[in-house]
Amino acid sequence: MSPVLSVSGYRYYVLFTDDFTRYTWIFPMRNKNEVLTHFQTFLDRVRNIFNSTTHYFQSDGGGEYVNNLFTAFCNRMGIHHRLSCPHTPEQNGLAERKHCHIADMARTLLATSNAPLNLWVEAVSTAVYLINRLPTPVLQWASPYFRLFGQSPSYVDLRTFGCACYPHLGDYVTNKLLPRSVECVFLGYSPHHKGYRCLDPVTNRVYISRHVRFDELVIPFAHCVQDSPSAPTPEYVELDLVPVLPIFVLQVVPQFQLY
Repeated sequence: MSPVLSVSGYRYYVLFTDDFTRYTWIFPMRNKNEVLTHFQTFLDRVRNIFNSTTHYFQSDGGGEYVNNLFTAFCNRMGIHHRLSCPHTPEQNGLAERKHCHIADMARTLLATSNAPLNLWVEAVSTAVYLINRLPTPVLQWASPYFRLFGQSPSYVDLRTFGCACYPHLGDYVTNKLLPRSVECVFLGYSPHHKGYRCLDPVTNRVYISRHVRFDELVIPFAHCVQDSPSAPTPEYVELDLVPVLPIFVLQVVPQFQLY
């Protein structure tokens, strides 16, 4: 749970981590009762993309997992739901450690960019994006992305979170005399576009663009005085939020390993 409401009204997130690849998916939530909906969506996505069936699901004993609806769904899907014992987080160690890693990186992104705290969803989503692509000793220095997709991720598009950026705004500008770009703040990567998310701090609009110039030595929020943790409140334009706090591990067993 976050003490600060995000710009889109989110207060929680849920993580799904594949035990074999360590790849993590994140879904922000306004209420904890959204966990089952996101779980169903996630299972459908895994089945369609990877042609894989989920056999085991590990979580803590939170009420969002221990209820009649969640139990009935797991039984119907043939998923064995394993729970950690009360006050024994080490039994759900992978999820607990993954959350700490993501939270640490998200705090670092917010601190180094001096971004307002209500942009925590953008910071957490960017942290997940980066961690999925970084080599880890747990996987013999392979990345979760490589273990899941069988190919190395591209690093050429990575940019500094919170740096100044200049997206091409030709399609947004109606007056021929207005500039075709303005200084924006880089807020991460769009999950549904091959593009960047750029916040215009003057109009509080977020643009999605592939054609962006970056000045990674300039941090626009570094020159702002934050009067409150919830300012500014951007208006999102064509922004599909990445799919903050119940945690559990989902073991996606590749089809060739099933028995």
